[in-house]
Amino acid sequence: MLPARTKVVVTVHDLITELFPQHYAKNDQQARLRAAALEKADGVVCVSEHTRSDLLRLYDLDESRVVVSYNG
Repeated sequence: MLPARTKVVVTVHDLITELFPQHYAKNDQQARLRAAALEKADGVVCVSEHTRSDLLRLYDLDESRVVVSYNG
């Protein structure tokens, strides 16, 4: 358990399981776990503008909390 004052930042690399659910097992939990993590996050880092765009389209997030930081 984290102290209450600890900020939580989640990094999103892609949203493949949400974009193409037909290619994943019905019991695949990636999307559910990601949604739970995003709900608790104070900030979100995406690895590309495309991922950020997908994230904002698929999830009800304040876009000011979502930034892009490219890999490498």
